Amino acid sequence: MMEDLSLHVLDIAENAVAAGATRVRIAVNENERRNILTFRVTDNGRGMAPEEKARASTRSSRPGGSARGSGYPYWPRRSSSAAAG
Repeated sequence: MMEDLSLHVLDIAENAVAAGATRVRIAVNENERRNILTFRVTDNGRGMAPEEKARASTRSSRPGGSARGSGYPYWPRRSSSAAAG
């Protein structure tokens, strides 16, 4: 499973670079007591327009209209399209 997680984090980092980011910060926090692994990715890329965010959170937004969904509804709990400092 770790390989799968690392590929997802890599994909997010590559998306940040494609969005013009010159800085990408990835933080990993493990809470053993609650059995939770948290990833936080921040960057100074251009972000997503509100319309783009709305499309990304729907199941039909994946290429080919796959029913798997994008996974974006699970991130971030707090978001901003402004560049991170």
